[in-house]
Amino acid sequence: MTYTSPLRSARIHGMKLLALGFALLVATAVRADDGWIGNGGTPTLMSKHQSISMDREVVKIFVGREKCIVDCQFWFTNLGRACTARMGFPDYDEHRYEHEDPVVKSVFDKFESWVDGRPAKTKFISVIDAQLGWQAKDVKFGKNQTRLVRDRYTVTIGSGATNSPKFIHQIAYTLHTGASWKGPIGKVDVEISFDPFWTSKGLKVEHVDRNVQVYGFHWDRLPTNFFVVASSLAPKLSKKTIRFSATNLEPGAEADIDVYFGPTGFEDPGLNLIKSVINIY
Repeated sequence: MTYTSPLRSARIHGMKLLALGFALLVATAVRADDGWIGNGGTPTLMSKHQSISMDREVVKIFVGREKCIVDCQFWFTNLGRACTARMGFPDYDEHRYEHEDPVVKSVFDKFESWVDGRPAKTKFISVIDAQLGWQAKDVKFGKNQTRLVRDRYTVTIGSGATNSPKFIHQIAYTLHTGASWKGPIGKVDVEISFDPFWTSKGLKVEHVDRNVQVYGFHWDRLPTNFFVVASSLAPKLSKKTIRFSATNLEPGAEADIDVYFGPTGFEDPGLNLIKSVINIY
């Protein structure tokens, strides 16, 4: 039997109007790789570290009813002389300086970090009038030393309006910040699992390119157990879990992962509307 994607009858035009009319309602929960942000001055994502490579990363994302719990492990190896790398985990809020609260805050409900199993203190750093902040820490490397860096955090699931009577939820993981290290990422494994609240009727996945305007779909015509994955990496579905794997990855923005799911009406109490519009990179 030939499978016909529901999206063929669900895509509609008018995204330009959608972007203008509903931009302030869109909120996205997004995660990213640890990046190299240099060792002095204003934190900025650097291009390529001279000696430290990311050999492997394993990311496990659990999507609850309202929050995501994310556990990331990164293995780094210093191929040169002993050095200290200033690592930064992106902490992005596109409306950070529009909030009434004068205190600049992290978008994470909780953020923890470890190096080789020992707690590592991080400092939230924001740049004046900039949307991007960092959870920063200094990690020392000996010559030819490999270190395991672990980050774990909790963040609110995003939601946004569509070009239909439905809202959808969105989560994402940004891989391209991992390109700041020497060479490609040796091995990448990303696993996304869901609370039964989202998958009680099963899980059907449609894989699309990142340039597809997913918010323009007629989500009111799609089943509630329909998930759209946007990434150049192919998803694999196993026991209601979405997995991504890659080797020797030179991550560009096209490899970043976005997952759209949970269409719901505005009046539905299950809809997670975020009062302050947040984007995290």
